[in-house]
Amino acid sequence: MTEIQVRPKADKRIAWQYNYGERNTWPEWVENNTKWIDDELFLKRRSGNQLMLHGDWLIKDLDGGIIWCRNVDIWNEWEKVG
Repeated sequence: MTEIQVRPKADKRIAWQYNYGERNTWPEWVENNTKWIDDELFLKRRSGNQLMLHGDWLIKDLDGGIIWCRNVDIWNEWEKVG
């Protein structure tokens, strides 16, 4: 897992990047908010399932919600920590 934070630096959040790893090593909050359909990973959303591609990020928001970002989009608003 990689920790990232949104500007300002005092606003820390937890993030996870999908890299086809072993599912049993994923954080519980990721497993609880995703599901497999026909060998593809989807983020469960109220508006429907969001296909997760290699390199996509899930970010646990401060209220427990999940933010989904493509790898190319994430660095526009977020910066890596550590």
